[in-house]
Amino acid sequence: MTVEQRVPEAEGGGLAICVVEEGHPSWAETSQLMKSWKAFTYIDTEFSSEEILGAEYCHLVGEHNSSYPQPEDEFRDVTYDTSDYCSNCGIGSTQRAPFRVRNQLKWGRNDFLRLFLVPDEFFMKAERWKDLLAPQGVAAREVADVRGKALDSVVQLDINERVALDLGDIEGEVCPACGRQRYLPHSRGFFPAPLNPPEVPMFRSQQYFGVGHSGFNCILVDASMAEFIVAKGLKGVRLWPCAPASVGSAA
Repeated sequence: MTVEQRVPEAEGGGLAICVVEEGHPSWAETSQLMKSWKAFTYIDTEFSSEEILGAEYCHLVGEHNSSYPQPEDEFRDVTYDTSDYCSNCGIGSTQRAPFRVRNQLKWGRNDFLRLFLVPDEFFMKAERWKDLLAPQGVAAREVADVRGKALDSVVQLDINERVALDLGDIEGEVCPACGRQRYLPHSRGFFPAPLNPPEVPMFRSQQYFGVGHSGFNCILVDASMAEFIVAKGLKGVRLWPCAPASVGSAA
């Protein structure tokens, strides 16, 4: 579990981060400090290289975000068909037009990029996609500037196939507004395995995940794509292995 505590500027400012393994003897003391600090906490799971490369499928987790889709306050209406969209849970929109972005996306040394507010879409520099992922069978969609003119420098990965995940006895929540089901983001143990996955290197979950007013699909890759990402040292994502068949889906 990771604990973050921001120190007020009046007290010197800064950010304190504490990482504690579940079951560690110091957890009781750390827990009391958390409560006194009113700190933000979250659970994460680390996997070995053997677990990642030995998995049949992996969840592709974005680690690099830059900029917002444009126009920032109206991007959903510009980019999506929202006729079936629920603003309460964030489920139901379907992309109908290219994402619009500012020209100066901050890539750093990253190969993959996500836009803020859009957790289930990945973007790449056009040349990197052409050289690396296109030969692996990953298609791409065009991306536009703020005026709607197509850019030749960046693409959106075109991931359309949807596959149900083996969620076992994990219970979702039903949206009181639209009646559709959504699950909490996965944080502990192997990621739920896909059922009847397609023969494509990248696909998305049929189920939706999220909290608040956000609903999104998770992106998964097969073993060959996971191995390719590791071998090429591609940055901006990490691989979260899906449960082996003998383990089942972890809550």
